[in-house]
Amino acid sequence: MEQRTYFVEDEKQFNSKEHVLLKRLIPLISTLIIFAVSIWFFRSSIGMDLRSRLVIGLISFFPVAISLIVTIISVFKSKSAKQRTGMALAALAVLVALALYYVSVTIPVALMEADNPVTDSKYYEYKVNDSELLRAFPKEIPEDAKDVRFLYQPGALQGGTTIELCYVDENMTREKFDSMYKDRAKWTGRYEEYSEIDGLLGTAFEGDFKGRDHTIYLIEAEGDDSGYNNHGRYLLAAFDENTKEAVYKYEKW
Repeated sequence: MEQRTYFVEDEKQFNSKEHVLLKRLIPLISTLIIFAVSIWFFRSSIGMDLRSRLVIGLISFFPVAISLIVTIISVFKSKSAKQRTGMALAALAVLVALALYYVSVTIPVALMEADNPVTDSKYYEYKVNDSELLRAFPKEIPEDAKDVRFLYQPGALQGGTTIELCYVDENMTREKFDSMYKDRAKWTGRYEEYSEIDGLLGTAFEGDFKGRDHTIYLIEAEGDDSGYNNHGRYLLAAFDENTKEAVYKYEKW
């Protein structure tokens, strides 16, 4: 009889409002965590084409649907203490499984980003917001900038990363540009004058960035000792006083 009394008291304890609320909150909190991660994943698709955004959207939000189903069952279908405990444990198991899922899809999503570079300058502030990049890149593109060209192509696996911004700013002067970057730069000069790391700036002014009359402010520069500069990195800002063209570039390979 005494043992039965303990069981009854124990059952009452686990059916208290606090325990019921806690067990139903676990699946909900789990869903909110997964939703936050899915938003972070989906943000990487900003600026990409519609098809790529849809694919990344499905990859990102598919786990939310699974976790939401567990939450709905927990709230509306689990009546007993045992069922609620089971659903709380199931929610935690789903959270762990989906954490592994997000890790597994990181590389495919990164490859899609690398294969679909962003070139529309209206997405500039979404893509260039890292404190290191902002040592060279402007926080925002001037409203009156002309001939704006932008490229954001992150690397994946062994692929290199390239971020470029170029525009004409009629209001910029050599003195103003110099005051912004001279104290940040490790080296300042013209393209043909640079010789500290062989081949480092070999691709800095190719393609749309053809200028050779820019004054370069090299903020970061790294290269290896292979003799071929197989692994390097640079961050720079440059300005051509004659054309009023400003160039900002980061490259890592």
